[in-house]
Amino acid sequence: YLPNGGFYYEKTQLNRKSVSTGATSSAGFTTSANFWEYLAFNRSNTNLGFMWFTDNNLYRSTNLSAAPPTWTSVFTFTAPVTALHSCIADVNRLYVITNDAKIQVCSNALSATPTFSTFNLPSASNSLASIVAMANDANKVYISINNKVYYSIDGGANWTNITYNLPNVNHRKILAEEMGGTEEL
Repeated sequence: YLPNGGFYYEKTQLNRKSVSTGATSSAGFTTSANFWEYLAFNRSNTNLGFMWFTDNNLYRSTNLSAAPPTWTSVFTFTAPVTALHSCIADVNRLYVITNDAKIQVCSNALSATPTFSTFNLPSASNSLASIVAMANDANKVYISINNKVYYSIDGGANWTNITYNLPNVNHRKILAEEMGGTEEL
């Protein structure tokens, strides 16, 4: 989302590459983990990003356009993360699915010490999950967990199964329109 295309991050690398030139530069990571596992950027605040590394730490950057950006460890999870989403409608809202069938919801993600509320998920999330909040409403959240799709209107506290007649396959990614439209399913 940055001007001139910004950067992309390769999962097994601790650097970043320019979209426009392909030049490699430091991503600014100071972690002993070998690679990041999940990342979330935010179209509303193009300098905001979150990454979860295999050391169970959540890192945040608020200066992604800097060379290099600064990443700060802001939270340590007790279970591995399977999905991460930075909410466009509210940049302070961060959704995290962990592999213990929980969703962690943060409403102060830009705080020096973010706090998370924990809710149960309707099914296991041990290996494959995806999450997205609507661009115009931080409380409307869609998740895919393994072969099911669920919807919440209260920020992840309660879930409705909307799998309907989708094929019984692992759903790898759920997407939503990011420009703030009001259309849903």
